[in-house]
Amino acid sequence: MAKKYIINQLGRSMIEMLGVLAIVGILSIGAIAGFSKAMAKYKHTRFLATYSMLIQDIMNYQAEWIRTRRAAGYPDNKDASFSLIPYLEQMRLIPTTWQRNGKYIFDDNGGRHYIDVRSNQIMEFQYVFHADESEKPNSTEEALRCVSIINDMLKQFDTLYKISFYKGSTRFGDVIYGKQYCTSDKVCLNNLTYNQIYNQCTACARANSNCGLIINIK
Repeated sequence: MAKKYIINQLGRSMIEMLGVLAIVGILSIGAIAGFSKAMAKYKHTRFLATYSMLIQDIMNYQAEWIRTRRAAGYPDNKDASFSLIPYLEQMRLIPTTWQRNGKYIFDDNGGRHYIDVRSNQIMEFQYVFHADESEKPNSTEEALRCVSIINDMLKQFDTLYKISFYKGSTRFGDVIYGKQYCTSDKVCLNNLTYNQIYNQCTACARANSNCGLIINIK
């Protein structure tokens, strides 16, 4: 009786190996893309929380800032900027991941901030989304950040006076007023839909120069 031999095939063919490598490559690309999106979302969420906390911390000392401005010789009816940045640095109110450079503060997303007290006890927060003029700004990212700041953050501030858009030193688009200071002839934040805010932010971020916000809080 003839013996039967069973041959065990160990290993895989080249085609099978290439197929496995292709699948691994596709999964790796998907994982990297997913990780990048998650990190971008995390950075954005962290920025909103940090910026909101900074504004709240500053507003807690509003009376002191107004007295300091008066002591420096600025009357309440004189619309001149009185920078708070040196005082914020002394009081360690600047977020630890942000840095002061001259008269500005720069966040960890490359944004530039200037914070001051104006006339009529108005606190002003100026924010340029992308301060490095040597690099081309990401208009989509700027627009989405703008929308989140206005829709998700500033709507929560009851004492918000108004929001202005600007490009460079030029005012841009509508002036949006907070609910306490809104009248029938003004553009009111609480009446704007998400799409309307998105359209304003997109229009501001679309052109070549950097888009920014001027936030006034009383």
